[in-house]
Amino acid sequence: MPFVPLSQVENPDSFSFIVYGDIQGNYQNGHQALVDRMLKEDVALVINTGDISADGGKHYEKNFLPIVQELAERIPYFPAVGNHDVAWGIPSSRSPFLSFFHQTFEDLAINKNNRHLRDPASQRLWYSFEYGDVLFVVLDSNLLIDEGRYRQTHRLEPYRNYLQEQLIWVRDLLRDSSHNPQIRARFVFFHHSPFVSDERKSFLGWGGHPGHSRMVVNQTIPSGQSDNTMYLLDLFRRHRVTAIFTGHEHYYERWREIIREGDRPIHMLNWVVTGLGGVKPRGKPENEQQEIDALLGEDEVYGEYVARVSNLDPNWAAELQHAYPTQETSSARFPHYVLVTVDGSQGRFQTIDKSGEVRDQGFLFPVDLVLGDRDVPPN
Repeated sequence: MPFVPLSQVENPDSFSFIVYGDIQGNYQNGHQALVDRMLKEDVALVINTGDISADGGKHYEKNFLPIVQELAERIPYFPAVGNHDVAWGIPSSRSPFLSFFHQTFEDLAINKNNRHLRDPASQRLWYSFEYGDVLFVVLDSNLLIDEGRYRQTHRLEPYRNYLQEQLIWVRDLLRDSSHNPQIRARFVFFHHSPFVSDERKSFLGWGGHPGHSRMVVNQTIPSGQSDNTMYLLDLFRRHRVTAIFTGHEHYYERWREIIREGDRPIHMLNWVVTGLGGVKPRGKPENEQQEIDALLGEDEVYGEYVARVSNLDPNWAAELQHAYPTQETSSARFPHYVLVTVDGSQGRFQTIDKSGEVRDQGFLFPVDLVLGDRDVPPN
């Protein structure tokens, strides 16, 4: 695969990157139109949140490569592994993905935080890299789901320790980065979405993935130091991750979490579902406020997550807001990518459909821009 390596640029004042996911074999039409538009953007890198393949990675060369080749020859292209990129139930389940993106993983293995990639027999597909003063973290969220064929693969000998290894790795990575004053923003990418408004819908009803988000929200990390339970998503709060980009659900959706200390907002996370990179739309997020309120109820998993912030700091409180789609939004079912720009002391985003229309936009940081009167409403 003719991927270009990430150029080493020391603290650029500004740069942009693209995030998108879920092609699943629909390379023509929707994906082609998005890639054509991406080629017109001035970006430093592209990240795909997974489900590039529809068949366990059998036809990357034949179908995916012709569409993305020009883009990947010009711009570094980083993939997260999705559930459709895995050949389930066999010891080499991640091998096609690893083989196709081998040049990217070989380049990533040079990074000291990615020592696990240096073993050619390994199928550990999580990694990190820095560009300028921004940390990028890519996870394998297939390991976070404990049911059906996921569990079938996890029980295979090569994968038995992968979940714990990945969780400890991301814990240590984020902890170390929080002590690095040169890191001004942290972005995390993986496939399965923690917060989705169709959590209550059945697979045959709206086409969501019932239970998957609950598993991600409740995934815990072995502390190794105490009996206290640490949750994966709580690490993102503790270490001030800027935004989390996922896919899996075939639509666009954004949740916004505000963390306050007393009355003062101290941090904000955006949880972005970017799951229409070419695949056919499936499902539609609930727009009714009463449904969102129900998901955030005290006895519901999202409500429990919000309340859990006080375990990190007794002076902290969190509010999880459903930012997109809104009552005024006609649809969240449109092919799209997210364009993120880090410019000096601020970060902003635009969600762009295949015709070039901006469907959603705003600031990612700092928090005073997000909550102040300068916040940019959707077009």
